[in-house]
Amino acid sequence: MASTDEFERELTDLIASAFARGVPVERTWEVEIPASAAPNWSVEIAKSYADEEPTYEPEFVE
Repeated sequence: MASTDEFERELTDLIASAFARGVPVERTWEVEIPASAAPNWSVEIAKSYADEEPTYEPEFVE
């Protein structure tokens, strides 16, 4: 599943980069594909933490 792994890596990079720039990524996104034969997509991005919320302030992440 190399293509799935690559997709996950690219998506992780996109979300992490946007978050670091202060873009509010947590929401449901509607992605419309301009080709009539391709489906449109709905993507939900929700924040979660491994154990507990971190003590850092997210606006200071670089």
